[in-house]
Amino acid sequence: MDKEIKILFADDDMLVCTVVEQAIFEAGWKPVIVHSGRDAYEQYLRNRPAVVVLDIAMPGMSGFEVAQLIRQDDHLTPIIFYSGLTDEDYLLKSIELGEKFYITKNYSERLLISKIKSLIYEPNGKFIITDKVVYDVFNSDLNVGNSTYHLTGIQAQLMRVLCENRNRVVSNTHLYDMCWSKSLYCLTYKKQLNKHINKLRKLLEDDNRVIISCIHGIGYSLKVNDIGDL
Repeated sequence: MDKEIKILFADDDMLVCTVVEQAIFEAGWKPVIVHSGRDAYEQYLRNRPAVVVLDIAMPGMSGFEVAQLIRQDDHLTPIIFYSGLTDEDYLLKSIELGEKFYITKNYSERLLISKIKSLIYEPNGKFIITDKVVYDVFNSDLNVGNSTYHLTGIQAQLMRVLCENRNRVVSNTHLYDMCWSKSLYCLTYKKQLNKHINKLRKLLEDDNRVIISCIHGIGYSLKVNDIGDL
C-alpha cells in the first residue's frame, strides 16, 4: 500500500465521502476527507496531497475558490472537480481556471479512481513524488523545488526504475540488468551503482521527505516519508 500517497477529497455529501474514502483506501492510498472548502484548503496546506479532488458547491468556499487559492503557489498538483453539477457553464469555468479534469457524479467512483491513478502514475510521462519532486521520464528532467536537473544515461534509468517502484525495494541485480551491459564485472556494477545513487541523493536534498535508502546486500528503495515522520 502506498500509504504516503495522500488524496485530498472534499465534498459536503457524507454518503459520497464514505463511498469515495473506501475506494481511495482500497486503491492503496491514504484518504484525507473534508466537508467544506475552507477545510479543503487547510488540509491541502497541511498534507500536500498528490491529487486534490473538489466538489464545486460546498459551504463557505466553493471548489473553484479552493482551486484558485491552491494555484496561487502551486501549479503542479493535479486538481479534479468531482461534481453533480452537469451544466456546461461549470465545465467552462473549470477550463477558464486552467483545470481540465471535470468528472460528474453520474459516473461511478471507479472512473474517479482511474483518473487519479493516471495522474499519480506517470501523467504525461511524469512521476509526481511529492509537491516538490517530479521526474519527467520523457525529457529525463528531475524537478526539485525551483531547480531542474537534466539526467543522462544511467542516472536517468536509475531514477525511472526507482520511481516506478517507490516505497518498494529494487534489487541490486535488477538495477544492474536495467542499467549496464552484462559484459561488465559485478564489482564494477557495485561501484558504479553507489556512485550514481549518491549523485541522485545529492539532487534530492532539498526535499527531505524523499530518500533513497540502501538495504545492505539487497538493493535500494525510493522512500517518501510523511512530514510527521521527520
